[in-house]
This record gives sequence, C-alpha cells and structure tokens, in this order.
Amino acid sequence: MMGKKSSQKTIQDADYICTQVVPKDSFYHNLFLLGPALFRDEDFSEMYCDNNGRKSLPPSLMAKVLLLQEYENVSDRKAAENVKYNIAWKHALEVPLVYEGFDHSSICKFRARLMVHELEEKPFRKLCKAAKELDLIDPGNLHAVDSSAIIGHAQQQDSYTLIEEAIKKSVNAILSTENKETAEAVKNGGLTEYCDYQRPDIDWDKEKEKREYLKKLVQDAHQVLDLVTDKEDEKIKKDTELLRDILNQDIVYEEDNDDNSDSEGSNDKKEKQNSDKKDPDIRDGVAKDRIISTVDTEMRHGRKSSSQKFNGFKGHITIDTKTEWITNLTVSSANQRDSETGVSTVTGQKDHTGYLPEEVVADSGYVTADTRAEFSETEIKLTSPVRKQGRKEYYHKYDFDIDLENMEVTCPAGVTTDKAYNSKDNKGRKIKVFHFESCDDCEQRKNCTTAKKGRTITLLYHEKEALKALKRQREDGDFEKTYYKRYIIERKIAELFFGHGMRRARFFGKRKIKFQMLWKALAVNFKRLPKLLDKAPEVCLKKVKEVLRTENNEKKAAEPAV
Repeated sequence: MMGKKSSQKTIQDADYICTQVVPKDSFYHNLFLLGPALFRDEDFSEMYCDNNGRKSLPPSLMAKVLLLQEYENVSDRKAAENVKYNIAWKHALEVPLVYEGFDHSSICKFRARLMVHELEEKPFRKLCKAAKELDLIDPGNLHAVDSSAIIGHAQQQDSYTLIEEAIKKSVNAILSTENKETAEAVKNGGLTEYCDYQRPDIDWDKEKEKREYLKKLVQDAHQVLDLVTDKEDEKIKKDTELLRDILNQDIVYEEDNDDNSDSEGSNDKKEKQNSDKKDPDIRDGVAKDRIISTVDTEMRHGRKSSSQKFNGFKGHITIDTKTEWITNLTVSSANQRDSETGVSTVTGQKDHTGYLPEEVVADSGYVTADTRAEFSETEIKLTSPVRKQGRKEYYHKYDFDIDLENMEVTCPAGVTTDKAYNSKDNKGRKIKVFHFESCDDCEQRKNCTTAKKGRTITLLYHEKEALKALKRQREDGDFEKTYYKRYIIERKIAELFFGHGMRRARFFGKRKIKFQMLWKALAVNFKRLPKLLDKAPEVCLKKVKEVLRTENNEKKAAEPAV
C-alpha cells in the first residue's frame, strides 16, 4: 500500500529551522520550493496496491532522494546517511530534523519499482513540458546532439574467464529447472564443480599448460551444450545461449576459417562438429560485436579515437543550445556508431517536449548519407560537415566533380569518365562505381591513388543528400557560424559526465544506465531553472509551480470518476 507524505507541520520540521542555514539560491532550497509540485504521491500510485499491505515510504520522498543522489553522485548507502544526518537534505526533503531515515535498500527497491512500472521518465518529461510552457525551450531554437563514453560497471573478462563463468551460468540454469534427467547428467559429468569454481594453479607463461586447460574448458562447454541441444526446455536453451555465443566468438579450431564464427544460422551444427575436435585455440583479433563480460553482457569495446579505447556504453544527449536544456537522452553500445542512433535520439525528444526541433547541429560522426536522408524525411534541417574518409595525402571523393544528372565524374586533373559498373553496398542496395582508366600517365596520380587499374569513385545509395549537404557547406555563409555553436553541447556533456559522475556507470545493462543518466539530466535541468528565468528563486519557482499545478489539475480532471 502506498504511504503518503503528511501535510501536517511541526516545530521540528527542517524548513522552520534551516531557512537561514541553507542558501536560498541553492539546489536544496529550490527543491524544497518546487518538490511538492514536481513529485506528487499520486503520480506513482500505480506502483502500489490500493487496499492491501503495509504502507510504503512516500514515493514523492523517495523520488526526491533519487534526485539528490544523482545530483551529488553518491551511493545508495551514502544517500541514506545524508537523509539521516545532512541538514540540507532534510530541508530539501521537508522532513523533521529528528527524522531517522530508512535503510539504504529502500532506495534500490524504489528504483526497481519505477523500472518495473516504466515510470522512470515521468519526472523528466514533466519538467520538460513545464519548460516548454514557460518558453524556456522552443522548436525554433537551434538544437544539438552529441555523445560521450560511459565506462561500464562490470570488469572486462579474458576468454578463459568468459568460458568459465558461462559454463557456471549454464550449469546453474540446468540445476534450477525441474528437468531431473538433465540435472542428473550434469552431476554425473562432473560439471557441478563450476558452481564453486576456482581456476587451477597453472603456469600461465607455459603455452602447453594453457592449451591443456583451454582444451578441458572447451570440452566441458560442449558437454553442457550437448545436454541441452535436443531438450525442449526453452529456459535452459536461453540461459545457455551465452555460452554458445562465447565459444563461437573466442574459440577457433585448426580446421576453422576465421570467418566461420561470424556466420549465422548454423551454430548448432558447428557445435556438433567442433565438439569432437582436440585442438581449440583463442582467436586472434576481436570478433564482431564481441561479448566482454558475463556479468554485463551488453558491455562492448569502444573507441574515442584510434588510440583511446574504453569498455562500456555511449551516452547521447540533445539540448536546446539557446538555454542549454537537455531535451532527450539515449544509451547505446560502445561499438555502435553515432550515426545509427542520431536520428532516434533527436526525434525521441518529442516524447518529452512535445515538439521536433527545426534545426539540429551535429558532428560528422553522427552523419552519413543515409542519416541525412532520414533527417530529410522528418523535415529537420541538419547542420553537419560532410565526413571525409580515406587517406589524408590522397584526393578525397568530394574533391571530384560528381554530376548525377549526366552520370559523370570529373577528377581534379580534369579527366571525365562515364564508365561505371553496378555494385551493392553493405545493406545489399544497388550502387554505382565509376572507374578512371587513364591514370597511368597522370601527373596527379601520386596524390590520387596507388591502384594499378586506376582510381574508382563509389556513389552512395543516398549520394544526392550528401552532395546537397556539401553544396550548402561550401556556399552557405552562415554554415560555419551555426556549426560553431556545437561547442555548447560539449560544455553540457562535461557538466553531466564529469560534474555529476555520468562518466562511470553504477549499474549493469543499458536500461539501468539510462535510468542513471535520466535522473542526472533531471538534476542538471532542475539546477538550470532559476538561471533561465533570471529572477529570485522564490519568484521563478513560483511560476514553475503554477505550470506544474495546472498540468496536475488537467490530468486529475481527465481521470474517470470512480
């Protein structure tokens, strides 16, 4: 049953005593003023039973604790301590000075309730809509999108540990089911040793000992998979899928080609073939979309640059560059390209703000010819430089004059060709490749290509969109001025990721990490409110409170009468 915050005031309440202690322009005093309108018990009523069970802690109180926690970037245990001992927190939470607080596990349980009932975005959305009503954000303002690395909470595991832990998970899954026959086979096969497994004491500098240990691991792994391959228990098959994927990505055999592990649709067949092989080895290089942890299976290898690597995720945000208000955020895998999430991140802000921006600025990492076409369909103007690929010492593709009307390409030396052949891109779509045959005697060859058969120019499937963007970049006098404003989002990312601790994840999995990022963004926006309205905190928050109250009353009026 949901507990509700009492409106009864006492002489021990923090707001009677701490008014002179807590600064009036602080985050804590602003939360004290605005908290009752932003966080209401009624907003979270669907998480609780109406007429049964012991009363919970007031959800409005717990929501404010989550906000303060992400604002200060503290753990659940430290947050619970602050509720009990910190005067500023007591003032913000509107609790008496003698309030004893609660166990830190209550924060974890409340967070889980929010996620189960999919209410974690509700306060963020509520504040964004209030900002829209107050004209703090506007579709006519220039918006920006950018990303930054999030270091995963789990530790990267080597191939040996991945296989060990995956076997352990699979064995535990089998033993936890009601299939006694399979469970008995696991016990008879000696596989239960992985339930309390310790890696054997071998000399890791000796290749022979490592190979023998790897051989044992792979044999045990195939033994587990053979037990569940022909079984009907879907739960066991699902839990052993991780082990199957790890073997396919990290293990090769003498008879294998390097490409075998990336093929799809023949995993079971390959496992039966490979289970009889005697010489498994660790794959050289990194398999595509490689799993790097059994604890957080969504973690991936990522790169900030060619020399900077990280393990974890990417966090993407969009902001209104005029007011620096965060309008949306998403979390993607570390190995996922920004261009794959850019459009969805920008268009997703409509759920929070109720509008799509008219113009968005982004760096070249977010933009390909395909994404330009997607932005054109949404009628959002995209300001981003055309990305140049290839070696810097050679002429780039767009140093050539591409004429799509006449289907001709002219090189920097003035040679024109219309000779082209059909090909397909990585998505199987038809494209054209133009070929220059007269490159042998060209004076510009050393600056153009080393190919014996001459230079080729590949036209993208959405080449027209790329050329339109290139033309605008070269001819639009305001392009550089508009693109320069992208620095504003870099400043906001620094505040979110370094100032409030979003650089490191506290949870496992994309959804929980998005929860962490969402509430940090809520704290950053909340902190920004008084500065945007440029008035005394009490005055500006009074206006926000009126907007929130109006929204709350409209929702209440729309609810059916009981």
